[in-house]
Amino acid sequence: MHRTWRTSLVTGLSAAALIVLAAGPVRADTVRTQTTTYRGVVTDIDPAASTIVLKTEERPEPTRYTINEKTTYVDAAGNVVTREKIRNAPVTIYTTDDGVVTKVIERGPSAVERKTTTTTEHVETPD
Repeated sequence: MHRTWRTSLVTGLSAAALIVLAAGPVRADTVRTQTTTYRGVVTDIDPAASTIVLKTEERPEPTRYTINEKTTYVDAAGNVVTREKIRNAPVTIYTTDDGVVTKVIERGPSAVERKTTTTTEHVETPD
């Protein structure tokens, strides 16, 4: 029987695959990140100190959180806002399991219900 180089290559690759499979399962490391959400009012934000201070109803003392250059600041619609805009504003912050704030969402003032009335008047004109 005459073997071609392709047959030899396929046989060699098949043998290598069997050796890898026989070595056992390959362990894959999985990194899981947990995000924690806090709601409150920003009482201070200091980029130089890499901190944002949040006052919540649950805690009597304001709490400091770490921010960095990757922290994003957006309004409720998802539009990017400045740090100054969130100062003294109600926000929701998202932190990673290592305590770094990843996102700050300005919730804006409490929603106020508005009632709008539209009146349509039909006026007939003589022909």
